[in-house]
Amino acid sequence: MAGELTFRNLQSSAEVRAAYPFEVAGYSSEEAASLESMLYRFTKAPHLFFGAFDVSGSIVGYIISTQVAAPLVTHDSMSTHNPRGSTACIHSVCVDPAWQRKGVATRLLELYPQSIRRYNSTVD
Repeated sequence: MAGELTFRNLQSSAEVRAAYPFEVAGYSSEEAASLESMLYRFTKAPHLFFGAFDVSGSIVGYIISTQVAAPLVTHDSMSTHNPRGSTACIHSVCVDPAWQRKGVATRLLELYPQSIRRYNSTVD
């Protein structure tokens, strides 16, 4: 099923807003990112917001990260984006419930490292 999808970086805040319901569905209210947090991450690091899109162009899943320079990933280090950081910290991997168990998250995780390296070859 994941073969029917297109994988690319998100290109607009509208796509972030379309992805937000998957965040809410995928995490508890204590763990889910707010829409404001997702928009902040997109604004600061759009190259780290990678999505899966169906044939109609609708988002069906995503990965979102920030970069950190800290030697250890901590809650504090993940609260902001450091463009000089060499570590990508994945905050969320979410898939539309209608697309779950179809290989979307697996394919996102497989393609994500090469997507990041196209932007910055020093990020791990």
